[in-house]
Amino acid sequence: MSYPYITGAVSCSASTEYTGSFVKLTALASGSIEGNTNTIIPTSIFVERIEFGQLSNPESDTTITGITGGIYLQPGQSIDGPIARFKVGANGHSKGVLAYFNRKNND
Repeated sequence: MSYPYITGAVSCSASTEYTGSFVKLTALASGSIEGNTNTIIPTSIFVERIEFGQLSNPESDTTITGITGGIYLQPGQSIDGPIARFKVGANGHSKGVLAYFNRKNND
């Protein structure tokens, strides 16, 4: 899918909450090396909460269209927005999501 309004991305991890105009969340690759085989075992990324909707100004006027919580994403797996708020779970070192944000669609 093409996202013509993406203007940037932010790396998100460590039980932190984020608010903004996000269009996509993608689980960052991470894993552990198994024994002497040098095989990387991917580990899932926990997203504690996602609030779907368009962020408004003031934020108190934001309309949330759906809420989901407690989901696991495999490295590289994505969730499409619009996402107004989300919270990354306690995933440990080097685990999290890449959150893509945008400018207003009518710019």
